[in-house]
Amino acid sequence: MVDLRPQTVNLQAGCISNFGTPVHEIGHSLGLWHEQQRWDRDDTVHVLVENLDFYRGQFLKLHNSDLSVPYDVGSVMHYGPRAGSSNGRNTMETINPLYQRNMGQRTGLSFLDAKSVNLAYCSGSCSNRLPRPCERDGYQDPNHCYRCRCPEGFSGTYCHEVAPSVNADCGGTVQATSTPQYIQSPGYDTDKHYGNRQQCNWMIKAPANHRVVLTFEDEFGLYCHNEGQCHHWVEVRTGTNLGRQGARFCCYRKPTSVCGARRRRCPLSSGLIGLGGNPNQTIKSPQKDPTTPNPPEKPKLFPQTTKTPTGNKKTQNQKETPQHHNQPFQQKKKTQNTTIFPKKPN
Repeated sequence: MVDLRPQTVNLQAGCISNFGTPVHEIGHSLGLWHEQQRWDRDDTVHVLVENLDFYRGQFLKLHNSDLSVPYDVGSVMHYGPRAGSSNGRNTMETINPLYQRNMGQRTGLSFLDAKSVNLAYCSGSCSNRLPRPCERDGYQDPNHCYRCRCPEGFSGTYCHEVAPSVNADCGGTVQATSTPQYIQSPGYDTDKHYGNRQQCNWMIKAPANHRVVLTFEDEFGLYCHNEGQCHHWVEVRTGTNLGRQGARFCCYRKPTSVCGARRRRCPLSSGLIGLGGNPNQTIKSPQKDPTTPNPPEKPKLFPQTTKTPTGNKKTQNQKETPQHHNQPFQQKKKTQNTTIFPKKPN
Protein backbone atom coordinates (compact mmCIF):
# COMPACT_ATOMS: atom_id res chain seq x y z
CA MET A 1 0.00 0.00 0.00
CA VAL A 2 1.57 3.28 -1.10
CA ASP A 3 1.40 6.81 0.32
CA LEU A 4 3.49 9.48 -1.41
CA ARG A 5 3.94 11.76 1.62
CA PRO A 6 7.55 12.13 2.90
CA GLN A 7 8.60 9.93 5.83
CA THR A 8 11.68 9.70 8.05
CA VAL A 9 13.81 6.54 8.17
CA ASN A 10 14.25 5.35 11.77
CA LEU A 11 17.22 2.97 12.07
CA GLN A 12 18.20 2.41 15.70
CA ALA A 13 20.70 -0.21 16.84
CA GLY A 14 18.10 -2.94 17.11
CA CYS A 15 16.93 -2.33 13.55
CA ILE A 16 20.10 -3.18 11.67
CA SER A 17 20.86 -6.74 12.77
CA ASN A 18 18.43 -8.20 10.26
CA PHE A 19 18.74 -7.19 6.60
CA GLY A 20 15.01 -7.00 6.03
CA THR A 21 14.35 -4.58 8.89
CA PRO A 22 16.15 -1.60 7.27
CA VAL A 23 14.43 -2.55 4.01
CA HIS A 24 11.10 -2.41 5.87
CA GLU A 25 11.87 1.04 7.29
CA ILE A 26 13.11 2.40 3.96
CA GLY A 27 9.88 1.06 2.49
CA HIS A 28 8.02 3.42 4.81
CA SER A 29 10.11 6.33 3.57
CA LEU A 30 9.10 5.40 0.02
CA GLY A 31 5.44 5.53 1.02
CA LEU A 32 4.67 1.90 1.85
CA TRP A 33 2.34 1.25 4.77
CA HIS A 34 2.11 -1.95 6.75
CA GLU A 35 0.55 -4.60 4.56
CA GLN A 36 -1.75 -5.88 7.31
CA GLN A 37 -3.36 -2.42 7.39
CA ARG A 38 -4.74 -2.77 3.87
CA TRP A 39 -8.48 -2.36 3.51
CA ASP A 40 -8.78 -5.85 1.97
CA ARG A 41 -6.66 -7.75 4.50
CA ASP A 42 -9.60 -9.74 5.90
CA ASP A 43 -9.72 -11.78 2.70
CA THR A 44 -6.23 -13.11 3.47
CA VAL A 45 -5.52 -12.86 7.20
CA HIS A 46 -7.56 -12.94 10.37
CA VAL A 47 -6.48 -10.46 13.07
CA LEU A 48 -6.93 -11.80 16.60
CA VAL A 49 -7.61 -8.51 18.36
CA GLU A 50 -8.04 -10.23 21.73
CA ASN A 51 -4.31 -11.05 21.70
CA LEU A 52 -3.11 -7.54 20.80
CA ASP A 53 -1.49 -5.07 23.18
CA PHE A 54 -0.50 -1.44 22.46
CA TYR A 55 0.27 -2.40 18.82
CA ARG A 56 -3.43 -2.15 17.99
CA GLY A 57 -2.81 1.02 15.98
CA GLN A 58 -0.59 -0.92 13.59
CA PHE A 59 -3.56 -3.10 12.65
CA LEU A 60 -6.08 -0.36 11.85
CA LYS A 61 -7.32 -0.60 8.28
CA LEU A 62 -6.33 2.19 5.88
CA HIS A 63 -7.81 3.04 2.51
CA ASN A 64 -4.80 4.37 0.62
CA SER A 65 -4.13 3.32 -2.95
CA ASP A 66 -2.96 -0.22 -3.52
CA LEU A 67 -2.15 0.48 -7.20
CA SER A 68 -4.19 -2.62 -8.12
CA VAL A 69 -1.46 -4.82 -6.63
CA PRO A 70 -3.00 -7.77 -4.76
CA TYR A 71 -2.58 -8.32 -1.05
CA ASP A 72 0.83 -9.81 -0.34
CA VAL A 73 1.18 -11.90 2.80
CA GLY A 74 4.88 -12.28 1.88
CA SER A 75 5.53 -8.53 1.78
CA VAL A 76 8.49 -7.22 3.75
CA MET A 77 5.98 -4.67 5.07
CA HIS A 78 3.84 -7.40 6.66
CA TYR A 79 4.11 -8.06 10.39
CA GLY A 80 4.81 -11.54 11.70
CA PRO A 81 2.14 -13.80 13.18
CA ARG A 82 2.85 -12.83 16.82
CA ALA A 83 3.61 -9.13 16.35
CA GLY A 84 2.16 -7.03 19.18
CA SER A 85 1.04 -10.06 21.15
CA SER A 86 0.06 -9.47 24.76
CA ASN A 87 0.17 -13.14 25.69
CA GLY A 88 2.62 -14.87 23.31
CA ARG A 89 -0.17 -16.15 21.08
CA ASN A 90 -0.73 -15.37 17.42
CA THR A 91 -2.11 -11.97 16.57
CA MET A 92 -2.64 -12.93 12.93
CA GLU A 93 -3.47 -16.16 11.16
CA THR A 94 -3.73 -16.66 7.42
CA ILE A 95 -7.09 -17.79 6.02
CA ASN A 96 -5.17 -20.45 4.09
CA PRO A 97 -3.02 -22.08 6.80
CA LEU A 98 -0.34 -23.03 4.26
CA TYR A 99 0.70 -19.36 4.11
CA GLN A 100 1.21 -18.89 7.85
CA ARG A 101 5.02 -19.07 7.54
CA ASN A 102 5.11 -16.33 4.90
CA MET A 103 4.12 -13.56 7.30
CA GLY A 104 6.87 -11.41 8.74
CA GLN A 105 9.66 -12.36 6.32
CA ARG A 106 12.63 -10.00 6.49
CA THR A 107 14.77 -11.37 3.67
CA GLY A 108 14.05 -8.37 1.43
CA LEU A 109 11.46 -6.85 -0.86
CA SER A 110 8.95 -9.22 -2.35
CA PHE A 111 8.20 -9.00 -6.05
CA LEU A 112 4.95 -7.18 -5.31
CA ASP A 113 6.70 -4.74 -2.95
CA ALA A 114 9.03 -3.71 -5.76
CA LYS A 115 6.15 -3.61 -8.23
CA SER A 116 4.22 -1.21 -5.98
CA VAL A 117 7.15 1.20 -5.72
CA ASN A 118 7.87 1.03 -9.45
CA LEU A 119 4.24 1.70 -10.32
CA ALA A 120 4.14 4.64 -7.90
CA TYR A 121 7.36 6.31 -9.03
CA CYS A 122 8.28 4.98 -12.46
CA SER A 123 5.05 4.32 -14.34
CA GLY A 124 5.90 6.99 -16.91
CA SER A 125 9.49 5.95 -17.51
CA CYS A 126 8.84 4.04 -20.74
CA SER A 127 7.55 5.80 -23.84
CA ASN A 128 7.10 2.56 -25.77
CA ARG A 129 4.58 -0.23 -25.44
CA LEU A 130 5.64 -3.85 -25.49
CA PRO A 131 4.47 -5.89 -28.52
CA ARG A 132 2.69 -8.34 -26.21
CA PRO A 133 1.61 -8.37 -22.56
CA CYS A 134 3.87 -9.61 -19.81
CA GLU A 135 2.96 -13.06 -18.53
CA ARG A 136 2.73 -14.36 -14.97
CA ASP A 137 2.02 -10.95 -13.46
CA GLY A 138 5.19 -9.37 -14.80
CA TYR A 139 5.21 -5.71 -15.82
CA GLN A 140 7.21 -3.47 -18.14
CA ASP A 141 10.65 -2.94 -16.64
CA PRO A 142 11.16 0.83 -16.10
CA ASN A 143 14.93 0.39 -16.44
CA HIS A 144 14.77 -1.83 -19.54
CA CYS A 145 11.66 -0.79 -21.43
CA TYR A 146 12.03 -3.47 -24.12
CA ARG A 147 11.24 -6.30 -21.70
CA CYS A 148 9.19 -7.30 -18.67
CA ARG A 149 10.26 -7.45 -15.06
CA CYS A 150 9.35 -10.93 -13.87
CA PRO A 151 8.39 -12.59 -10.58
CA GLU A 152 11.02 -14.72 -8.93
CA GLY A 153 11.36 -18.02 -10.74
CA PHE A 154 10.45 -16.66 -14.18
CA SER A 155 12.54 -15.05 -16.90
CA GLY A 156 12.50 -14.23 -20.60
CA THR A 157 11.42 -11.05 -22.36
CA TYR A 158 7.78 -11.65 -21.42
CA CYS A 159 8.24 -13.82 -18.30
CA HIS A 160 7.36 -16.86 -20.40
CA GLU A 161 10.33 -18.99 -19.33
CA VAL A 162 11.46 -20.66 -16.13
CA ALA A 163 14.33 -18.76 -14.57
CA PRO A 164 17.64 -20.63 -14.69
CA SER A 165 18.89 -22.15 -11.48
CA VAL A 166 21.92 -20.69 -9.73
CA ASN A 167 25.09 -22.56 -8.76
CA ALA A 168 23.38 -25.92 -9.14
CA ASP A 169 22.34 -28.46 -11.77
CA CYS A 170 18.60 -28.45 -11.14
CA GLY A 171 15.33 -26.93 -12.27
CA GLY A 172 13.56 -26.70 -15.61
CA THR A 173 10.16 -27.77 -16.93
CA VAL A 174 8.61 -31.08 -15.90
CA GLN A 175 5.66 -32.62 -17.74
CA ALA A 176 3.67 -34.57 -15.18
CA THR A 177 2.54 -38.05 -16.20
CA SER A 178 0.56 -40.84 -14.58
CA THR A 179 3.85 -42.30 -13.34
CA PRO A 180 5.37 -40.61 -10.27
CA GLN A 181 8.44 -38.48 -10.97
CA TYR A 182 10.94 -37.11 -8.50
CA ILE A 183 12.77 -33.83 -8.11
CA GLN A 184 15.26 -33.13 -5.37
CA SER A 185 17.43 -30.41 -3.95
CA PRO A 186 21.14 -30.31 -4.84
CA GLY A 187 23.29 -32.79 -2.94
CA TYR A 188 20.40 -34.98 -1.80
CA ASP A 189 21.90 -38.15 -3.26
CA THR A 190 25.29 -37.59 -1.62
CA ASP A 191 25.59 -36.01 1.82
CA LYS A 192 22.05 -34.53 1.87
CA HIS A 193 23.50 -31.04 2.19
CA TYR A 194 23.02 -28.26 -0.33
CA GLY A 195 25.60 -25.59 -0.99
CA ASN A 196 25.60 -21.92 -0.17
CA ARG A 197 23.70 -19.58 -2.52
CA GLN A 198 22.02 -22.21 -4.61
CA GLN A 199 18.54 -21.88 -6.07
CA CYS A 200 16.35 -24.12 -8.20
CA ASN A 201 13.12 -23.47 -10.11
CA TRP A 202 10.83 -26.08 -11.65
CA MET A 203 7.75 -25.45 -13.75
CA ILE A 204 5.46 -28.46 -13.54
CA LYS A 205 2.62 -28.99 -16.02
CA ALA A 206 -0.14 -31.54 -16.28
CA PRO A 207 -2.25 -32.52 -19.32
CA ALA A 208 -5.58 -30.80 -19.92
CA ASN A 209 -8.28 -31.67 -17.38
CA HIS A 210 -5.72 -33.01 -14.93
CA ARG A 211 -4.16 -31.64 -11.79
CA VAL A 212 -0.65 -31.81 -10.43
CA VAL A 213 -0.08 -33.84 -7.26
CA LEU A 214 2.86 -32.96 -5.02
CA THR A 215 4.15 -34.80 -1.96
CA PHE A 216 7.27 -34.39 0.17
CA GLU A 217 9.28 -37.51 0.80
CA ASP A 218 12.11 -38.81 2.95
CA GLU A 219 14.03 -36.37 5.16
CA PHE A 220 13.01 -32.73 5.47
CA GLY A 221 14.91 -29.94 7.22
CA LEU A 222 15.15 -26.25 6.29
CA TYR A 223 16.38 -23.51 8.61
CA CYS A 224 13.68 -21.36 10.19
CA HIS A 225 13.18 -18.65 12.81
CA ASN A 226 11.88 -19.65 16.24
CA GLU A 227 8.56 -18.02 15.35
CA GLY A 228 8.34 -20.17 12.26
CA GLN A 229 9.38 -17.74 9.53
CA CYS A 230 11.53 -19.42 6.89
CA HIS A 231 15.19 -18.50 6.41
CA HIS A 232 15.42 -21.29 3.82
CA TRP A 233 12.39 -22.75 2.14
CA VAL A 234 10.56 -24.65 -0.54
CA GLU A 235 7.95 -22.37 -2.11
CA VAL A 236 4.98 -23.61 -4.10
CA ARG A 237 3.03 -21.20 -6.31
CA THR A 238 -0.35 -21.96 -7.79
CA GLY A 239 -3.38 -20.07 -9.03
CA THR A 240 -3.90 -17.32 -11.53
CA ASN A 241 -1.55 -14.85 -9.83
CA LEU A 242 1.96 -16.25 -9.94
CA GLY A 243 3.49 -12.90 -9.02
CA ARG A 244 2.27 -13.38 -5.49
CA GLN A 245 4.49 -15.28 -3.09
CA GLY A 246 3.58 -18.94 -2.80
CA ALA A 247 3.21 -21.05 0.30
CA ARG A 248 6.59 -21.63 1.96
CA PHE A 249 7.63 -24.82 3.70
CA CYS A 250 10.52 -25.02 6.14
CA CYS A 251 11.61 -26.10 9.64
CA TYR A 252 12.07 -29.74 10.59
CA ARG A 253 8.71 -31.42 10.34
CA LYS A 254 7.85 -32.87 6.95
CA PRO A 255 4.74 -31.23 5.50
CA THR A 256 1.84 -33.64 5.24
CA SER A 257 -0.11 -31.72 2.62
CA VAL A 258 0.08 -28.96 0.07
CA CYS A 259 -3.11 -28.78 -1.98
CA GLY A 260 -5.20 -30.64 -4.50
CA ALA A 261 -7.35 -32.91 -2.37
CA ARG A 262 -11.10 -33.06 -2.49
CA ARG A 263 -11.37 -30.09 -0.14
CA ARG A 264 -8.42 -28.10 -1.43
CA ARG A 265 -8.16 -28.41 -5.18
CA CYS A 266 -5.34 -26.90 -7.16
CA PRO A 267 -6.77 -24.09 -9.26
CA LEU A 268 -4.48 -24.70 -12.25
CA SER A 269 -2.95 -27.62 -14.09
CA SER A 270 0.50 -26.07 -13.83
CA GLY A 271 2.59 -24.12 -11.37
CA LEU A 272 6.10 -23.46 -10.19
CA ILE A 273 8.11 -24.99 -7.38
CA GLY A 274 11.39 -23.61 -6.17
CA LEU A 275 14.04 -24.12 -3.51
CA GLY A 276 15.82 -21.19 -1.93
CA GLY A 277 16.72 -19.17 1.12
CA ASN A 278 17.83 -15.90 2.61
CA PRO A 279 21.03 -14.70 0.86
CA ASN A 280 21.93 -12.70 3.95
CA GLN A 281 21.67 -15.62 6.36
CA THR A 282 24.79 -17.80 6.19
CA ILE A 283 24.43 -20.84 8.41
CA LYS A 284 27.06 -23.54 8.08
CA SER A 285 25.43 -26.26 10.14
CA PRO A 286 22.06 -25.29 11.52
CA GLN A 287 20.63 -27.62 14.11
CA LYS A 288 17.05 -28.03 15.12
CA ASP A 289 15.97 -25.42 17.64
CA PRO A 290 13.88 -27.18 20.29
CA THR A 291 11.84 -24.00 20.68
CA THR A 292 10.90 -23.97 16.99
CA PRO A 293 7.13 -24.48 16.79
CA ASN A 294 5.62 -27.12 14.62
CA PRO A 295 4.20 -25.98 11.28
CA PRO A 296 0.56 -24.90 11.26
CA GLU A 297 -1.92 -27.67 10.88
CA LYS A 298 -2.69 -28.46 7.27
CA PRO A 299 -5.54 -30.60 5.94
CA LYS A 300 -4.50 -34.14 5.16
CA LEU A 301 -4.91 -34.98 1.51
CA PHE A 302 -5.28 -38.57 0.42
CA PRO A 303 -2.93 -39.79 3.17
CA GLN A 304 -1.90 -43.00 1.46
CA THR A 305 1.61 -44.29 2.17
CA THR A 306 3.70 -46.84 0.36
CA LYS A 307 7.25 -48.02 0.93
CA THR A 308 9.85 -48.84 -1.62
CA PRO A 309 11.31 -52.37 -1.38
CA THR A 310 14.60 -50.90 -0.18
CA GLY A 311 15.86 -47.50 0.77
CA ASN A 312 14.00 -44.48 2.04
CA LYS A 313 10.29 -44.19 2.69
CA LYS A 314 8.07 -42.82 -0.04
CA THR A 315 4.76 -41.10 0.56
CA GLN A 316 2.26 -40.40 -2.17
CA ASN A 317 -1.01 -38.72 -3.00
CA GLN A 318 -1.13 -35.13 -1.89
CA LYS A 319 -2.21 -32.60 -4.44
CA GLU A 320 -0.84 -29.29 -5.28
CA THR A 321 0.19 -27.22 -8.19
CA PRO A 322 3.87 -26.66 -7.61
CA GLN A 323 5.04 -23.15 -7.25
CA HIS A 324 8.34 -21.53 -7.12
CA HIS A 325 10.79 -20.22 -4.73
CA ASN A 326 13.74 -18.24 -5.92
CA GLN A 327 16.38 -17.28 -3.37
CA PRO A 328 19.85 -18.62 -2.56
CA PHE A 329 20.44 -21.47 -0.12
CA GLN A 330 22.63 -21.65 2.94
CA GLN A 331 25.01 -24.45 3.77
CA LYS A 332 24.48 -27.72 5.58
CA LYS A 333 20.79 -28.29 5.38
CA LYS A 334 18.79 -31.45 4.94
CA THR A 335 16.68 -31.47 1.84
CA GLN A 336 13.71 -33.28 0.42
CA ASN A 337 12.37 -35.20 -2.54
CA THR A 338 9.02 -34.60 -4.19
CA THR A 339 6.73 -36.76 -6.27
CA ILE A 340 4.73 -35.28 -9.11
CA PHE A 341 2.09 -36.97 -11.24
CA PRO A 342 -1.18 -35.81 -12.80
CA LYS A 343 -4.56 -36.77 -11.48
CA LYS A 344 -7.95 -36.15 -13.01
CA PRO A 345 -10.25 -33.88 -11.00
CA ASN A 346 -13.04 -35.66 -9.19
